[in-house]
Amino acid sequence: MAATSHKRWGKARVVDVCEVAQHVRQVVLAPEQLDAPAPPGSHIDIGVYIHGRADVRSYSVVGSGAYGSEIILGVQLARQSRGGSAFMHALRRGQEVSITQPCRTSRSTTAGPATCWPRAGSASPRWSGWPRR
Repeated sequence: MAATSHKRWGKARVVDVCEVAQHVRQVVLAPEQLDAPAPPGSHIDIGVYIHGRADVRSYSVVGSGAYGSEIILGVQLARQSRGGSAFMHALRRGQEVSITQPCRTSRSTTAGPATCWPRAGSASPRWSGWPRR
């Protein structure tokens, strides 16, 4: 599989948001198009609005839905947030957000640009979701 640094943007709908620990929310996204299940540890970029201005924040994927068609994030509300985690905590079911396809990133030892490998699948077992209280 060829490596690429090109990120493909698309839309996703928020299908669930719930608090799973103090100041930590699970955010479940259903992308319009998902090339492959998002393995835990991969990353997505999300278009956010901070103080009325568009920006981009990266979040780690903690799992995919039962059929691999959803992206599950765990977002901690940072005390010294620049605004991204507050935006994510304010998301509500049914909202639409802009996201990139999930990818694994690595940096070269020469501090070159990040390289993104789209995943065709994962050897990791399917993650069944956050424990519910």
